[in-house]
Amino acid sequence: MSQDERDIILTLNVVEPGLVQAIKRHSDELRRPLHGLVIVDSTYAAKPNRKRDESGFFTEIICDTTDANALQLALVPYSERILAVTCRYDSAMDAFRRLIPFVPYCNTPTETSLLWATEKSLMRDRLAHFDQTLVPKYQ
Repeated sequence: MSQDERDIILTLNVVEPGLVQAIKRHSDELRRPLHGLVIVDSTYAAKPNRKRDESGFFTEIICDTTDANALQLALVPYSERILAVTCRYDSAMDAFRRLIPFVPYCNTPTETSLLWATEKSLMRDRLAHFDQTLVPKYQ
């Protein structure tokens, strides 16, 4: 499927109203309909007060994101239609990292770069390699 035929924006766990608005604007700019898909980790889904998409714009799939097979099966019906993947919450970054191998045709950060961005010691090591003065002393 060509890039022009892909119509799904995928996110993890939380759908913010701003994301819905941004996708609708992008849909207008592209002059074609776009759809939202949210993969909700089963652990997060079990939380009684979790944030939910109130717009009805996103299709929700609950999945154990720690299980590669379950994640792959959840994505199979949509995989050819995914245009972009986004994730804004630190709490969902591990799930985002595990999802990346299943969306090979989307521009995403690498799994390693997400580790560098979310694991403080790895982040400090990357900064120190660039400029030691940016990193506080740590063990």
